[in-house]
Amino acid sequence: MAGGDPETYDRGYATLALPGAPPLSGAGLHVLLQRFRESARLEPGEMRAGLAVRYEITHGLIKGTADRGRYVVACTLGQFTVDYHGYGTSVGVGDCQALRWTGRSWRISSGPRAAYASSAWPGTDESVDAGYRPLAGGTS
Repeated sequence: MAGGDPETYDRGYATLALPGAPPLSGAGLHVLLQRFRESARLEPGEMRAGLAVRYEITHGLIKGTADRGRYVVACTLGQFTVDYHGYGTSVGVGDCQALRWTGRSWRISSGPRAAYASSAWPGTDESVDAGYRPLAGGTS
């Protein structure tokens, strides 16, 4: 998450997006990072010493599949943490993307954006009710 800079997330999104993929401006994590930076009064690209931003994915959910399993809507749930010189906060954040198998890798599919994910604290009854399950190595 490199200081919570949306430009870092944006580069990753662009690398994974197929032509015709939904606009980046609507991606849930992009919006979260932009709002975080605005509320922290950080300029685009500005790094601040002592600021650490992490998104640790712990749970996943496949909302649906099509095209014989080559198209899926996959969601992640994790802990988004901001720490600044020992003071911090964490929230549960979900993110969903429509993905297409290209024969070599999963890429963000062309077409409409997947519905926004349910956000809950990972491992809670609320997250289980939403359909999230622990990923290998994640917490329950």
